[in-house]
Amino acid sequence: MALENESDHRKEIYESFRKKLNQDISDLFYDEDDLIEIYDQASDMEDEYVKLQVLLLAYRLYPKSEAMAARRGYFLWSYNMDEGVEALLKTYDGSSDLIWKILALRSAKTSAEELEKRLTELIGNETDIDDETMIQLVDLASEAGAFDWLKRNEKLLKSKTSYRPTLLYELQVVATINGDRDYAIAKLEELTELEPFNADYWIILSEEQMNAGNADAAINSADYAMAINAENPEAILARARAMTVIGGYDPDELLRMVKPLLTPDSTDSRALKIAVAAMLQLNMNAEAMEALAEFIGRCPWDRSVIEYLLVLRYPSINKVLSDHYDSMSTAENTEEAWASWGAEKFNEGKYKEAAMILGCFHNHDGLSSAENLNMYASALYATGFYMASALLLDTSLKNAPENVTPEIVLTGLLSMLRLGYHDQAAEMLKIMDQNPAQPQWSVGNFLRASGFALQMTQVRKAISSKKQIDIESIDPFIGVSDPEIDY
Repeated sequence: MALENESDHRKEIYESFRKKLNQDISDLFYDEDDLIEIYDQASDMEDEYVKLQVLLLAYRLYPKSEAMAARRGYFLWSYNMDEGVEALLKTYDGSSDLIWKILALRSAKTSAEELEKRLTELIGNETDIDDETMIQLVDLASEAGAFDWLKRNEKLLKSKTSYRPTLLYELQVVATINGDRDYAIAKLEELTELEPFNADYWIILSEEQMNAGNADAAINSADYAMAINAENPEAILARARAMTVIGGYDPDELLRMVKPLLTPDSTDSRALKIAVAAMLQLNMNAEAMEALAEFIGRCPWDRSVIEYLLVLRYPSINKVLSDHYDSMSTAENTEEAWASWGAEKFNEGKYKEAAMILGCFHNHDGLSSAENLNMYASALYATGFYMASALLLDTSLKNAPENVTPEIVLTGLLSMLRLGYHDQAAEMLKIMDQNPAQPQWSVGNFLRASGFALQMTQVRKAISSKKQIDIESIDPFIGVSDPEIDY
């Protein structure tokens, strides 16, 4: 979570600068100190767009600014532009500023052991390390595997800065990254002692306490944040999440708490999911589904909301999944990604959900791997989607016979029998017999191949007899069904 705990002036000039980027910026002018403040605020906000625009403007207005050159160096480093970093390091090779020495250590990919020695030497003569340099120092040590060095030298680092909150905040960030939650909580508690009226620190402390399994402490910290600003969305969310973890909460109270956050233009689903949990406890299923559907119509990329709609058996789930597919990039819409999502549901016995997910990708791009096709065919049949199962066999035989698997054959033919389509089933058998690309198991799957052959013999007899038969007696999939309600 990015902090907004700098001076009002820094926030104001950042917001002002960002708004002006929508206009003609050819005559834009800021003094150097303001550009540094805007850049650092953008870093806190993780706003790469503003950071880039500040660097471009600073290069035009103050080409010799060493402070902005250093920030340019770290920006280039974050995007692996090694050549640009090396060029800047050569330009400022004689600089005594610690921030350049830290960048050089980053660029050299110094080992943790060597880094600890170098950092100890470098900070020895420093008297007041500025915020940006301290941030880079802590980040470097953590990334290089020298987190323990930071803990051992915390007292020394505190003596080298005149503004401890920045150091403490960065230490808790890297503590969380390195899995040391107790240390992270200890640093956050120090922060709340130093700045007790900073709601952001209380909110982050609440989150860490909840992650550590101490929900009662998390609620207390969230209450402090709400006492500072009762309308702070993050404070409200922190308290609401802690309430859900403790359990035994009043769903009416929880719904009242988060409802103000459910704005028509929100793209953050956290409050919505808490509200939906409360609605379901209050038997407000229709209202919950309506709220989820309204949100996903605005934010089709949010898979966590789709998960709720899948569980609630939303009638238009196929459209929701299709819109989700359309909202994703080509790199994200891979068979592997969708099959992995479908497999999660399939392995949990949620065959309807698996069928919907796999079917969405199959309808758009077509599943190609035998494993994924088998899973899709099995999910369709277990769900009772017999028409779709029969259609899968039909289209596979006609369009991609090389991809036909035993599961597709058995589920497809059995589906036709269950639908009473004996003639169509016989036609499918004829096509299979005429097609050299017969579905076969490998030698390594001899037992499964034998089972398939036996089942096919029984299915062939059932199809050729054209009599009413007990399908359960020849159905190898009996006992595999989705335990949840039907669509």
